[in-house]
Amino acid sequence: MLRIPTDSRMDFDHSISTEHRFALRNWLDDFILAVNNNDEPLYAQMLVPNFVASGFIDTKMDHALFLTFLATPLVKKKVRIMRLPELQIKFQKNVYKVSGTFEQFIDGIMSDEGTIEIRIAPVEESFLMEEIEFFPRLKTTSTDNDDIANG
Repeated sequence: MLRIPTDSRMDFDHSISTEHRFALRNWLDDFILAVNNNDEPLYAQMLVPNFVASGFIDTKMDHALFLTFLATPLVKKKVRIMRLPELQIKFQKNVYKVSGTFEQFIDGIMSDEGTIEIRIAPVEESFLMEEIEFFPRLKTTSTDNDDIANG
C-alpha cells in the first residue's frame, strides 16, 4: 500500500515565539495522527465543547456530530488519511488562526481537497480547536455523510 506522508509545512507569523511554535506544531501533528489512527478519545479532547465545523457536509456540525463524522469512514473498510500539507499560522485576538491546504485520501486516492481555516485557542499548557471550516475544490460524496447530516 502507498504510504502518504502526513507532515505539515508550517509558516508561522513572526509574532509567535519559538516555544509556542514548537508546542503548536506538536499539537497539530498529534491531532492529525489521532484522526488518522481513529483515536476518538484523543481527538475528542482536543476540541472545545462548543466546537463548530462547516464545509465538510451540507450542514454545520457541532462537537458531537463532528466526532461522528470523523469516526465514520467515507467508505466502509477503507483507510482514510487526512493531511494538512501547507499551513500559515497567525496569532490574533488571543487565538491562533491556521489556514492552508486540506487533503483527504481513501486507500491512497485523493477524495477531498481544498482550503481549510482553523481557530485554535491556547489553554493553559495546551490548545483546543474552536472551529474548522473547509472550502472544497474537490469533494466526494457518500451516503454515510448524508446519514450523518440527517441524523
